[in-house]
Amino acid sequence: MNKLPQYPADHQVGMEVPEGGSNCDKCKHLSAPQTCDDGEFITWNGSDHIPTATSRYCCDFFKMPEAKKGSSFGRRLGGA
Repeated sequence: MNKLPQYPADHQVGMEVPEGGSNCDKCKHLSAPQTCDDGEFITWNGSDHIPTATSRYCCDFFKMPEAKKGSSFGRRLGGA
C-alpha cells in the first residue's frame, strides 16, 4: 500500500458535507451501507465504518465509480 499523505494539523481528511456534491453515496469505495473498502480511509479512520450519513460525508480518498454503459449515475445504498 502507498504511504499516506501528510496533511497540515488543521486539515480535515474526512468531514460532513452538504448534500448534492461529492459524498460517499457516489464513491466507488462504498461497499455496503456505512462501509468503505478503501484501504487508505480505513487506515486513517481506524475502521471501515463511515461515521455519519453517507449522503453527507466525504473524504480525501473519494473516487468516482467507473461508468457502466446503460446505467444511471450513483449507487445509493442508503446512509444512516
